Amino acid sequence: MTARGSVHSVFDDVLAAIAPIVGLENVQSTGRVTELLIGNGSVITEYLADLLVQARTEVLFSTCFWASSTSLSLLHDALLALNSRTRRESRRVTVKVMFSSYSFRQKFLSFRGTRIWEPSTWQQLGLPAPEMLDALDMTVVSRFKKPFGVMHDKFLIIDRSSVILPSSNISCISTICGR
Repeated sequence: MTARGSVHSVFDDVLAAIAPIVGLENVQSTGRVTELLIGNGSVITEYLADLLVQARTEVLFSTCFWASSTSLSLLHDALLALNSRTRRESRRVTVKVMFSSYSFRQKFLSFRGTRIWEPSTWQQLGLPAPEMLDALDMTVVSRFKKPFGVMHDKFLIIDRSSVILPSSNISCISTICGR
């Protein structure tokens, strides 16, 4: 790190990237640990998916690397289940999905920085088609900026009351995860 305080500027850069999505003015800095889960990426994503389906008003989901995987299939199915439940209850849930990188090619060729994915592109990311998510107000954003553009955070915030800080990405392939 340089004397200019690169750690601070990188942190500020990440906050600036997620601020329009998360609403940083609403972030609180207190809490308590109520549970600890230890497992591989698939086990952790199963846990996250179960919590995601229970959301009443809002889901904020962030991960670093995004790829076709068992974990992504679990997230896909959880979004469908959340949509189904929300539609039955005649409600809407806001879902914001954020990730950093989605391919090794992107790391070498992309200069895009922040990208808001159009609903017509969600399926190429392994997410359900937008017409299958008619009870969700969903936004999908990726943030990767060279040369050190990885947004490494991983979190799931449900209804601004439960925060889960997993350690795995949505890229756990079945042979590594034991499935």
